[in-house]
Amino acid sequence: MYLKTEPFGPNQVVLSELSGLQRIEYLEAIVEHMSALENIPDAIPEANKMAIFGSLTIKLHAWLVSRSLWQQDRERALDDIFNQVLNDWPPRLINEAALLVQQLSGIVPESASEEPADESTSSTPGKS
Repeated sequence: MYLKTEPFGPNQVVLSELSGLQRIEYLEAIVEHMSALENIPDAIPEANKMAIFGSLTIKLHAWLVSRSLWQQDRERALDDIFNQVLNDWPPRLINEAALLVQQLSGIVPESASEEPADESTSSTPGKS
C-alpha cells in the first residue's frame, strides 16, 4: 500500500491519507456541505445557524475520518465506520483526526495546526 499512515489518539487508531478516489469524494462532500450552508434561511436566529454549521462540520469531519479508518479495515462498511466515529468519538477528537487526515493527504500543510488563524487566512467557511 502506498498511503501514508500515522497512529492517532489515546487508543492509537491508525489513520491513513486519502486515496485519489477518496480525495475526489471528499471534495464532492465539501461542495454538498457548502450547498447546505448556503441554503440556511437568513430569517432563522444566528444561534440556530451556528448549530447547523457545527453539526455539518462534525459530520463532514467524521466522514473524512471514516474514510481514513476504512483503509485499515476494508471489510467493514463505510457507513458503519462513519456511525461509529459519530457515536463513539468526542467532537474534539473528530476534528483533530480530520486535521491529521488532511495533513497526511496534503490538503493542508502539516504546520497548519501550529499556526494561529487570523481572519484573512481562516479556512473555515461560513455564511454571512
